[in-house]
Amino acid sequence: MAGSALRPYVMPKKESCTGRRREEGYRKEGCYGADDAAGGANRNIVDNMDEIAEDIIDINRQYSNGVEMNNSIENILNSASYYDDPYKQVGAIVRSITDHTFMNGNKRTAFDTLNMLLDDLGLNNTLTDSQKWNLIYDIAEGRIDDIAEIAKILSGN
Repeated sequence: MAGSALRPYVMPKKESCTGRRREEGYRKEGCYGADDAAGGANRNIVDNMDEIAEDIIDINRQYSNGVEMNNSIENILNSASYYDDPYKQVGAIVRSITDHTFMNGNKRTAFDTLNMLLDDLGLNNTLTDSQKWNLIYDIAEGRIDDIAEIAKILSGN
């Protein structure tokens, strides 16, 4: 692919509820409307990178202190934004967080981030919470490392 430039994947823009997310917390109901339940997206990795980074750090603060160790969330999101496939974006972010981005609470942060991003990007996902946890443990223990494989699991293909 010599000479071809990588372009970040950008989801179609919709009205965002990120202001309410910060005030009410990302888990609160009412942030997503009927369109979102049908698969619409509120945010995307590129346009909402700073807000998503703040939300991920806030998630970690529920379990630890939000102190990043090995890589900054902004760098993780920036790197993930170069994948064209949104499932690969989510997979790259979850893998990086699982790989000890924070001092503590990495797997729990990865799990909550996974759920948040699937909602934010309007991605269909049929995995149960138990299957998501198994995926995160497989990543943490090095049984799954490939972003394409993680994306395949997340997309159900």
